Amino acid sequence: MPTKSVKTVFIDKDTKNLTVTNKAILILSPAFYWFHREKLDISLSQAKKIAPSVFEGTIPEGEYSYFVEKVGENYWFFAYKDEDILQKLSSLGIKSSQIVKVYPAQIALSNLNTPVKIGNKVALNENGSIIFIPSQLANTSAKDINEIKLNLSTKSLPLKTYTSSFLSEDTIYKLAIITFIAILVYAVQVFLQKKDFATLQAKEVAIMQKYHLPPT
Repeated sequence: MPTKSVKTVFIDKDTKNLTVTNKAILILSPAFYWFHREKLDISLSQAKKIAPSVFEGTIPEGEYSYFVEKVGENYWFFAYKDEDILQKLSSLGIKSSQIVKVYPAQIALSNLNTPVKIGNKVALNENGSIIFIPSQLANTSAKDINEIKLNLSTKSLPLKTYTSSFLSEDTIYKLAIITFIAILVYAVQVFLQKKDFATLQAKEVAIMQKYHLPPT
């Protein structure tokens, strides 16, 4: 469950104004992912392996990440592009390091039994699938998103920038500083070595001239 210091925010493709001052839990509009539900008599590990083939030929070509969760007797398959999500966050001035967890609306609103207004859209549960329509097209009144209890499970959609296999912006910044310092130290060492070598050469020449030694 989110704490007071961690707010829950929702983003859609047309979201323009969103402020996150500390940390946030991110709920994605269906515009950021593709969803497929199917009943399969296989293990979760097997379902994860076949996720790319589930969407093959049904979504535009590109590099996708996949997430699979078993809900009841069905497997829920998600395909999404990390880059699209990150670019949207960046356009809103939100750092990836500020995002604690990411949930597709399909998971976060899975217990939805009444229309819910989010921004200028209304979320509806249509036969188990969460869809969004413009609020002006909704034929019924809708509750505000803050009036309902969200179904935020422990499992969340992995986003590459804040998983352990990728570096956060803060980490990259720190590594850049360390690299700069290392290069500076190396440059100073090279300079001192060249200076010492020049001093030794000068001493060698002076000794040869003093004792009239032939050059070697």
